[in-house]
Amino acid sequence: EGWFPFRQVVKVDLSASPATAEVWDADDTSVVSEPLFLPREDGATRWRGPEHEDDGWLVSVVSNAETERSELFVFDAQRVG
Repeated sequence: EGWFPFRQVVKVDLSASPATAEVWDADDTSVVSEPLFLPREDGATRWRGPEHEDDGWLVSVVSNAETERSELFVFDAQRVG
C-alpha cells in the first residue's frame, strides 16, 4: 500500500484537440525513473520557439526486478511511443 512504481514514459500533447498521448511501457517487472529531457544542439542555452520544444531526447533509467539489471533508455522526444 502506498507503493506505485512507474513503468511508463508518456508524452502528452495538450495543444492537440483533443489532447493526445504517446506511451512507452516497460513491463510489469520494471520500474522507470523520471525522464530527463536533453535538448538538441543549442536548445539548452536559448529558446528556439515552440516548434522545437520537443527537439531532443528523453533519457530514463529502467530497473528490471527479475533480471536485477538497470539500463539507460534514450528516446527521441518527438516520438516516445
